[in-house]
Amino acid sequence: MRFVASTLILIFFVARAQAGVVLDPEFGGEGRTIIVSAIDLASIATLPMPNGDVTMVYSVAHTDGVCGDPVCIGLTRLDSSGQAVPGGSRIKAAALTRIRAAAIDRFGRIVVIGETQSGGTRGFDYGGVRFRADLSDDTGFGGDGGVAIDFGAGRGNNDVPLGLAFDQNANIVIVGDVQRTTLGDSDIGVVRLGEFDGSIDPTFGKRFVAFDLNGPGEDGASAVVVDGNGAIVIGGVSIDALTSELRATLTRLTAQGNFDLTFCAGSCNFNPFPSAHDGRRTYFFGSLDGHSDVITSMAVDAAGNIVIAGSTVSGPDELRRSAIARFDADGEQTREHVDLKTDAFSIYHGVASDNAAKRFVASGATGFPTRLAFVQAFDAKLEFVSGYGDCAINNSALCFDAGPGTQVVSDFGLFPALNIDEFGRPLLAVTFRNSGTAVGSALAARLVDDVLFADDFD
Repeated sequence: MRFVASTLILIFFVARAQAGVVLDPEFGGEGRTIIVSAIDLASIATLPMPNGDVTMVYSVAHTDGVCGDPVCIGLTRLDSSGQAVPGGSRIKAAALTRIRAAAIDRFGRIVVIGETQSGGTRGFDYGGVRFRADLSDDTGFGGDGGVAIDFGAGRGNNDVPLGLAFDQNANIVIVGDVQRTTLGDSDIGVVRLGEFDGSIDPTFGKRFVAFDLNGPGEDGASAVVVDGNGAIVIGGVSIDALTSELRATLTRLTAQGNFDLTFCAGSCNFNPFPSAHDGRRTYFFGSLDGHSDVITSMAVDAAGNIVIAGSTVSGPDELRRSAIARFDADGEQTREHVDLKTDAFSIYHGVASDNAAKRFVASGATGFPTRLAFVQAFDAKLEFVSGYGDCAINNSALCFDAGPGTQVVSDFGLFPALNIDEFGRPLLAVTFRNSGTAVGSALAARLVDDVLFADDFD
């Protein structure tokens, strides 16, 4: 493998104020470390390692002499102070055409997913690559460090993975979009891979979830979490075949892969398609009018409450606004917020549950034409945490930028994950781009705060 010709430098961001949460001054000197290069980079995740280090995962564009594939996996290890670990960077060519997500299991192994071009009639397949904690290839995974899963469900057989999670046994659950035989029809595809070697779990197999709102249409999944009972909770979208509008969807499967009939048993609130229940539900942000919704990330707390985060396009101005909603363990919606109220454009990229602090934390981008990164906090009931930062409603978010001529990249189909380390510190992955160029830079940031919470999960 060739090491990308890049330089790790600190970019001094403009933080608007020193409020309840700040960019950690003990991480990279100013709370963030950024990789800049002549090669286009895109942040995927900043992952907390078991020894206190963090690993930046990012995509590296095809470049002669560096990445011979359409895209390669970039990995850079930082120590607990945000400094690059000597010899801790590598570029991995893994036969992927795009990188979608990355996560770390309890053993410190990193799994990266994306679609792989398998050729012939197989089209795109779910691709997965696993690295050991030292960032070397885990050759026990699929025999050479990677796996390809073909659902083979029809038409072009194009299967695109978008979300992954680990269960209590470190098995890997991957969800995404799977083409079906009928033109314009796709379903949610779910597969579970064994912790030991990445083979498909024979007790689970390949599962399909279809909503087919008002007729066969496009269903897909973009996020997945596994709750404390081992249930698999999937967030996605479905296109209404009559209106062509996107509706958010939630599915909960048992650990065995069957619909969890206790989720929206018989019916559930705010559901424009009453036929979706007993393990599934649809949802709309705001009012039920002509708009489309997208789920980009989701989280579940210790009590099984679910939070979905993403965006909605609605209203007479047809602007994209951030949207977030909470559901109890039975699938009933209990709270919702639409729009950060900071500018005309906003979207959530990631959301995570901080069980120790009894809150949810979300990250994303806001503003037009200059977009800022933001991190926003909610309590266990999804009420804004006042004074958490310096922007948005009740100063519940911290916003920061990269200085003149740069902006946060919001690329649909690639939403950087938000993680929380063992000390409750949010870890952000952000892509910044200079105006007028197509070259992105990968950023890792760590936040610290002194806000304490007394509310209990319910």
